[in-house]
Amino acid sequence: MKNSEIINNLFSTITVVILIGGSIYFWTFLSGLGYKIGGKRGHSKSIKDSKERNVFIKTLGYEFIPNDLELEGFSVYIEKGFRYGEKSYKVTDTLGTDEYQYQLVLSRKNKWNNFGDTVVTSNNINSLREYMPLENPEIKDTLFLNILINKSMYVVDTIGIVKVY
Repeated sequence: MKNSEIINNLFSTITVVILIGGSIYFWTFLSGLGYKIGGKRGHSKSIKDSKERNVFIKTLGYEFIPNDLELEGFSVYIEKGFRYGEKSYKVTDTLGTDEYQYQLVLSRKNKWNNFGDTVVTSNNINSLREYMPLENPEIKDTLFLNILINKSMYVVDTIGIVKVY
């Protein structure tokens, strides 16, 4: 082989490697632009998490009905409402002024059963979630919230009530 053929082959190989590498980098970058993690209203997983996000307002008192019901690590608190960041759940973005600026959060240490997560919800809220948007950082009346447990995929049972004040 002549020197010119070796140089041409080397140049072709380097060009192909650069084109493939550049294409992979380019498509990875573009796919990252379209991948949207957050942007939705979020809530802290614990009081510690709420304080780290600088959204914690105050804890609230509560009691279970029946009184012998125990839920490990359960807490009720109010925090400023926020949205998760567009690219990461670790980012805390503020809400717009037309939205409920605060939220009551019901948090627990662990899942309460092996099949699925237990959900605490208000009787007058249509969706089952662990937070309740609020207009003000206080509740005016005592809330009675059902404690629901997933017994199987399609069976949910009320195991008690939590009285929040």
